[in-house]
Amino acid sequence: MGRHILKIIVILAVLAYSCKKETSTPSWAAVNSGFPSIDEQGDFTTINTLAISGNNIFAGTDSGMYLSTNKGNNWTSINSGLLANPINILSLAISGSNIFAGTYNGVYLSSNNGKSWTAVNNGFPINQINSLAISGSSIFAGTNGMGVYMSSNNGSSWSAANTGLQGNSLVTVALAANGSNIFDATSNGVYISSNNGNNWTAINSGFLANTSLYSLTISGGTIFAGTNTGIYLSSNNGNSWIPMDKGLTDSTSVYAIAVSGTDIFAGAGFNGYGIYFSSNGGSTWKSMNSGFVSNIVVNCIAYDNTYVYVGTYLNGVYKQLLSAF
Repeated sequence: MGRHILKIIVILAVLAYSCKKETSTPSWAAVNSGFPSIDEQGDFTTINTLAISGNNIFAGTDSGMYLSTNKGNNWTSINSGLLANPINILSLAISGSNIFAGTYNGVYLSSNNGKSWTAVNNGFPINQINSLAISGSSIFAGTNGMGVYMSSNNGSSWSAANTGLQGNSLVTVALAANGSNIFDATSNGVYISSNNGNNWTAINSGFLANTSLYSLTISGGTIFAGTNTGIYLSSNNGNSWIPMDKGLTDSTSVYAIAVSGTDIFAGAGFNGYGIYFSSNGGSTWKSMNSGFVSNIVVNCIAYDNTYVYVGTYLNGVYKQLLSAF
């Protein structure tokens, strides 16, 4: 009789643990040691962009460039050679041992893991660099009104690549590369170039009127666009777009997207807030904000083989185990 009771207790305990495990919600943890506080409320610097290379995580912030070599647990300022101090880092791209940083004052290059930086702006009108993308040996820089510039020599020289872009389309919001195709999300919709930026063609079929673009990410043959009304998807090189917003609010502004297999993370801005997660390629979404401060704005997302990292507005960096989703 006692053995039967003991078995029942063990079974109930296992079932209780299993249910708890299945229904538990991943919780984000702030990892801001080394970032400066910017006010009496304890707000941290704004993280504009994140990039990962091996064990190195680079954070481009409103207070300059920072590096973590221990999964974000500690951050170190790495601003040697950056002209303004602190300098506002808006975009990052990594090609082999070269790290490119887009700022309000052009592009900088480091070939020693950020220990020192050199301006690489020959042929470039000094301008705000909103986005960087790398395709083969070519580097593309999207500006805030001067269009797209291209370098084929690691930034030693740049040339304009704007044929087909004019007016508001000269304001780049985000760049993404997929093989020989370069995609440019602008203030006037999405454009594609299949010849290294020699000319651009608008590809906006399916977007709602007055759609504003904030982010662009490519995974395999699928392009994800973050907008002021959620997420759009294209599986035909942008020839047509369909909304993928089940579970998002009507006005969710998606500032960042990261894709890991069929798992997708979407960072929301001032409408929606926080992180949304999809485990089915974007068909449905759910909010995953446990551990965040309220009304958090997510600017960027990156992941390594262990963690997902999010960079925020005024609240530094948070991380969560990738396996928790």
